[in-house]
Amino acid sequence: MLVGQIIAVAGIDVRLLNYTPSSYRVLFAVELAPTGFAIIAAFLCPESPTIYAKLGKHTQAIRAYTRLFSAEEAEEAVTNIESSLEHERQAQANDESPSYMECFRGTNWRRTRIVLYANMLQNFVGVAMVNQCTYFMELGGMSPYVSLCLLMSP
Repeated sequence: MLVGQIIAVAGIDVRLLNYTPSSYRVLFAVELAPTGFAIIAAFLCPESPTIYAKLGKHTQAIRAYTRLFSAEEAEEAVTNIESSLEHERQAQANDESPSYMECFRGTNWRRTRIVLYANMLQNFVGVAMVNQCTYFMELGGMSPYVSLCLLMSP
């Protein structure tokens, strides 16, 4: 979606703005084209060998690993994946289930603060204002064409 938005804004917005009231449809089509390619690519990508190993399908896991990497090391790699999954199952069975309060203890509290700061930073530097600046410029009396040109100028 982001690539489509960049193409739509940078390449097409200004050129189509003055043509017709329905020119916005081209912008939506251009924006959704890369998303369509991503959806098609999702169906063409092979499944992860870890998923097959987790489901207990050893031969399909080997086949998926061979398709992704190489046939020479497929058996050993799938065996390692299966042993890692078994180790995780045993570790989860022995541990108590975690609670949300663990996000606020020890090193997890530091991680929680990092994520919170990273999410708040966008608002602190004014990304929302930059995102809506053409709207505010139009409210101030600037024409839509000029406000888009001003947005796209470096």
